[in-house]
Amino acid sequence: NKAVDQRTCKHLRDHLGDKFEAARCGAGSGTPLPARPIGTPKPGLLLAHKWEEGDSPTGWWMSEKLDGVRAYWDGKMLLSRLGNPFPAPTWFTAVLPTDKTLDGELFCGRGQFNVTVSVVKTSNSTRWPMVVYQVFDMPSHGDPFEDRDRDLRT
Repeated sequence: NKAVDQRTCKHLRDHLGDKFEAARCGAGSGTPLPARPIGTPKPGLLLAHKWEEGDSPTGWWMSEKLDGVRAYWDGKMLLSRLGNPFPAPTWFTAVLPTDKTLDGELFCGRGQFNVTVSVVKTSNSTRWPMVVYQVFDMPSHGDPFEDRDRDLRT
């Protein structure tokens, strides 16, 4: 398994071209992160379901779909849905709690998905200040979603 910043991304390749993606994944792109050890479980995250017209929204929670990258905070590092670490700088994660898990989206703005992917998959990227971690759940809380949501907002 290669570290996340050493693996190619089809979205970046399509958007920025082969030359950019080869340079991003090549030697000297930063300190590689360890890949998720084999056998380590993926984070158990809630997944959204698409609302279909005609379905009653009564009893359902709805939220805006951000154009970002899903990220799980385990109290030590940011992980992808598959459990691979993101190379977030220390200053970015220093403000996150060490005693709670969080679920959210790394986000650079509307219409900036390719930029977000490029930043969060590259070690030592100078563009991390563009990234915001939009948290929408606290899985370690353990209570129903309504209570977790309320506590996130306080």
